[in-house]
Amino acid sequence: MTRFTEAATVLLTDIGRGHIRHDAVRFDGHPPHRHDYPQLIYLVVGRALLTVDGDGIPLNEGDGVWIPTGMEHALDLEPGSVVMGPTLSTNGEPATGRPRRITEPTLRRLMATLLGVAPRNQHERQVFRTEIERTLHALADQYFPLRTPTHPAAAAIAREAANSTDTLADLARRQYLSARQAQRLFLQQTGTTFTTWRTQARLNLAISKLRGGSGIDAALTASRFTTREGLLKALSRECAIPMDQLLSDVVNALAQNPKAT
Repeated sequence: MTRFTEAATVLLTDIGRGHIRHDAVRFDGHPPHRHDYPQLIYLVVGRALLTVDGDGIPLNEGDGVWIPTGMEHALDLEPGSVVMGPTLSTNGEPATGRPRRITEPTLRRLMATLLGVAPRNQHERQVFRTEIERTLHALADQYFPLRTPTHPAAAAIAREAANSTDTLADLARRQYLSARQAQRLFLQQTGTTFTTWRTQARLNLAISKLRGGSGIDAALTASRFTTREGLLKALSRECAIPMDQLLSDVVNALAQNPKAT
């Protein structure tokens, strides 16, 4: 049974279910349960602990977890937190069959739009459900499967890193960390340095554009690389692809590389 209190808020902007036009109901979470459909749990504000298949997943603002059909999960919210739980169709199953944490800005922007629109009918709900599923699959198909730091400040740095030209010192300062502390957190919690993490995050954006047929200019814009040469050098170094192959046909070279998903 869902536990209702005055502690926290969950918005009933629930795709795939009847929309309740009361702005919100109060609760502090729900006990272990399962659904016969996949679901996205997305934390709008605050902090929460999501337990999926026995594993605890701390959630901070802007974090989402993509849960497969039939997987047991439970949620505990801190006071003042806001969570969304859109349900998905059979097209919205994670390809791995395992829960997947999603923290990318693309999902954050989509969920903010959903929250603002608050779809009122089945057609509007279907539009958002389809877009959420498309976005989740696109994000899951990353060339480099990057881990996001679990520390809240480091996670916030990670959310900004790919789309910012600020130095690590600048990003860390906004989270009240030193560059050394942030670097240590990235090494401990992602297994790689911040510089490598950021480069691969940017390359994920570039590769997504290239694979989608958008061309090198769109890849440069998305990834914030300033020159074609710089982007190709980074691809060659991080993907272990000879430069001549990339110069000949970058999309085919990526497809032929064993790292490609």
